[in-house]
Amino acid sequence: MHSANTATLPDDDSFSSPLERACHWIIDAALAACVFVVPCLMGGRIALGQCVLALSAATAALAWSASLLLSRRPTWTVTRVEPLLLAVIGIGLLQITPLPPALLQLVSPQHAKLLPMWSANSESASSLGAWSTLSLNIGATRQAMIVGLSYIALFFIATQRLRRVGDIERLLKSIAAAAGLMALFGVVQWMTSNGKFFWFYDYPLTTAGHRLKGAFTNRNHFSQFLALGCAPLLWWILRTLELRSVTASSFGRNAPRNNSDTLLGGLLLLLGVLVFSVLFSLSRGGTVSLSVSLVVMLGLLFRAKRLSGRTAGVLLSMSLVAGSLFLMFGYEKVSDRLDNWESPERLSVWQANWNIVRDFPVFGTGLGSHAEACPLYYDPPFVDVEFTHAENSYLQIASECGVLGLGLALLGVALCATWCVRAVNSKADVRLRVLAAVVSASLAANVVHAVVDFSWFVPGLMVIVLLLAACARRLDQLTNCGAAVLPAAGNRSAAAESLTSQPFG
Repeated sequence: MHSANTATLPDDDSFSSPLERACHWIIDAALAACVFVVPCLMGGRIALGQCVLALSAATAALAWSASLLLSRRPTWTVTRVEPLLLAVIGIGLLQITPLPPALLQLVSPQHAKLLPMWSANSESASSLGAWSTLSLNIGATRQAMIVGLSYIALFFIATQRLRRVGDIERLLKSIAAAAGLMALFGVVQWMTSNGKFFWFYDYPLTTAGHRLKGAFTNRNHFSQFLALGCAPLLWWILRTLELRSVTASSFGRNAPRNNSDTLLGGLLLLLGVLVFSVLFSLSRGGTVSLSVSLVVMLGLLFRAKRLSGRTAGVLLSMSLVAGSLFLMFGYEKVSDRLDNWESPERLSVWQANWNIVRDFPVFGTGLGSHAEACPLYYDPPFVDVEFTHAENSYLQIASECGVLGLGLALLGVALCATWCVRAVNSKADVRLRVLAAVVSASLAANVVHAVVDFSWFVPGLMVIVLLLAACARRLDQLTNCGAAVLPAAGNRSAAAESLTSQPFG
């Protein structure tokens, strides 16, 4: 067995054994469950959604391990982010590991002040003992660790499974389909709502008829999921237009194109419904996120000289669909909502989290401890509202994991940005550069929305973000090697086909 430091493409599945191909199918099914099933389980925030995520990640990891044992030429792709992933795991393990009282007092002196009844120095008869962990909620931190390990396994397995350009394209199509179908479901559920999610599930904390939410408990998360899929959906439409024109020029004007016409019409409808759903969710952050995605996508296409009359036609069609829905349901609510950007509660929660960071600067209060730690710093005190999360992903990571955790998160963002920039600016085939533009647009939308929401703490969103990050890493590797180093003899024709296609042109 050997590692692959470059983007060398493994042999095609046709050269694999039946058992190895079965393992690949299992991995694909597990990734599909993360894309399509986890977001439908209330955004993955309920126990069932987290269970499906953990089982999918474990299944994919086991299938990949089995494929290595069964492969004739077992290899793996070195992502070079393994130290970062291990550091993330290390912080979580340190937070739940019992520490000597003196060491705990040294690295986190505020524990004694915040938990006087659990202080080792307390001589009171009512003392409850000595608190020994950095986390203020060990149970929540352990649960968050399970989800975090699932994220890491998902990212790693995705980088191994995305072997060729076609694999990345199929994954982006899956993300686009999931977002489009979620938008369509959200509109239908909202128009025919009886207040219950899926018309039968009565979620205790919110209803399905108040705003467009789809299968998410929060309209902001619903709109972010759609924003993540907007650029892949737009790319799929442009790709379909290109293939449609190639078919027409190759086989004549009268060649049957019913299938491509039907697909194109359906994709255009989904894109229009997606834009409408984001706006009518009345999520200000989601609207900005969607705008960022479209601006980055179109800007990079323009830079790559891939904008054309077809792209303008697609945007016009999308505008007509969204505009028609606006005329049907009215736009006053949207305009009123977007005109109001004041949010005193959000500012108060941000201030509380900042105070937590000041008291627990190194390791934070523990993953998943926000609901317990924030009330102690919130001013004015809580009355009827419990803020389970900060309305800022960066700030919550800092309060729960300290500056070390925030530094690792920012390093991860910087790595993703580096991969995207290098792939977009490479001299590789235009097909790869367009895919890099798609991934860059979606990741940019997420990074922006995370400033005003806790989207990084929603499994249904993070699975998409991590799969997009895996795409960015593989595209960077492929473009750095001229996309590439041709695979082993016998598969060169397939590689040549994948590298000579010119999208949108």
